[in-house]
Amino acid sequence: MRWNRPALMLLASLSAAAPEPAPSTLPRALAWAEARGHAPLRGWVGRDAEGREQVCVAVSARGVDEEAAGALYKTYTWGLRANGEEPEEGIVLDAPELLRLGAMQTLLGLSRIPLSQFAARALASEAPVGGGRLVSIEPRRWLREPRIRVELAGADGRARVLRFHALSGELLPRGERADFEAWTKDLAPAGFRLARTGGGRLGRWVVRERADAAGGRHVLAQEEDDPTDLRFPVAVLEDVAMRDGTVSVRCRPLTGSVDQAVGLVFRYRDEDNYYVTRANALEGNVRLYYVRRGERVGIASFDGPVAANRWHDYSVTVRGRRIEVSWDGAIVITCEDGTFGEEGAVGVWTKADSVSEFDDLVVAPEG
Repeated sequence: MRWNRPALMLLASLSAAAPEPAPSTLPRALAWAEARGHAPLRGWVGRDAEGREQVCVAVSARGVDEEAAGALYKTYTWGLRANGEEPEEGIVLDAPELLRLGAMQTLLGLSRIPLSQFAARALASEAPVGGGRLVSIEPRRWLREPRIRVELAGADGRARVLRFHALSGELLPRGERADFEAWTKDLAPAGFRLARTGGGRLGRWVVRERADAAGGRHVLAQEEDDPTDLRFPVAVLEDVAMRDGTVSVRCRPLTGSVDQAVGLVFRYRDEDNYYVTRANALEGNVRLYYVRRGERVGIASFDGPVAANRWHDYSVTVRGRRIEVSWDGAIVITCEDGTFGEEGAVGVWTKADSVSEFDDLVVAPEG
């Protein structure tokens, strides 16, 4: 690879202005690619085959890099703690990723703001809790309006999801992600408020290590198997409120003779007033309810496969009165209800003797 004097000067200035530790690594990698005429499409911090952290940038190579031999996209990868080393180069060949990067390339043409500027704005905001670091940046939700999604990991284990309008650079309402990787295993989850609707014992919510977790190695498990029928353990995020937006989680029902249920709560006021959508492996259905004054009332239902001992993608999107529930990537419930119209907490839920696990809880509010 050829290096020119302006690029070397820029890289040297970036290294001098923002040496290790890691919080600046991904912004520097994005700026490095931009300085060489590339159009970065996304950047993220991951791990190599030996488990070592690395920073990666995917770029459009068309019309810029003759060494790509006609390839559309390239990747550059650095060791996360490395300082000044040459990146390892690769060519993207995976078909789904090619389609995704192709969409990003087309749609990022709408924005004239480099991704490195969004990274700098995110790190300059008050969002990083206790000295956070940037772990991913990419465009999202282009069909509604152009946005850039930035994820920052805090020292306390919680992650903040920032979203910027891609054309104006405006910071949009914030979100949060809990993947439980930095939570202490075998303890109750920090940052969650635990409650129970109905009778029976309070739920036993514990962070567990699982080799087959949906992502990483830690999950949030509800392990209390009290068979009381109208018993609904709830765990909601503290200091996170949402009126309109999307809540998603990876989840799996494990055991239960009365129920094998997993659920998402939103617009939660207290343990007796909230919306909940739940999926039940014993019944083979997904349902939407509101709980008012402790009484659960059905709104809508979908009959379909809900497998036990398998990870599922579960999400709910709410805008005003309109509610959409998605199960394993398909919208299965669409309806309107106005029982709770104000913002509230969000979290996860189970029923009766259900022993269930959750991973990657993501909250993405909308303005």
